[in-house]
Amino acid sequence: MSSTSASSPPAAVARVPLRTVFAFGTLGMPVAVLLLLYGVYLPRHYVSLGLGPYKPGAAEAFLLVSISITIVRVIDVFFDPLLALIMDRTKTPIGRYRPWLVLGVLIVMLVSTRCSCRAATSLSST
Repeated sequence: MSSTSASSPPAAVARVPLRTVFAFGTLGMPVAVLLLLYGVYLPRHYVSLGLGPYKPGAAEAFLLVSISITIVRVIDVFFDPLLALIMDRTKTPIGRYRPWLVLGVLIVMLVSTRCSCRAATSLSST
C-alpha cells in the first residue's frame, strides 16, 4: 500500500438527485396501473366464462388464451435481446432510449385505450 492512498480521504460518492430518482420511478407507474387493471378484471372475466358443462366452448377459450400467452412469452425470449441490441445502437439527438420510450408509450396508450373502449362497450351491452 502506498503512503499517498493511505493518507488521502476516500472519494465522496456523487448522490443522484431526488428529482432524477422520481423521474425514473414514474416510468413504472403506467405499467403498474395496467397490470393492476388486468389483475382485477381478467380473473373476473375468466370466472364469467364458467368453465363448466353449461357453457360450451369456455374451456377451449380458456385454453386458447393460455396457449397465446405462452407463445408470446416464448417469442419474448428471442425478441427482447434483439430489441436490446437495436436500442443500444440507436443514436439520436435526444438520446439512445428516449425514442423507444416515446414509441412504447404511444403503442401502450393506443392498445390500452382500444381494449378499454371495447371492454366498456361489451360491459354496457350486457
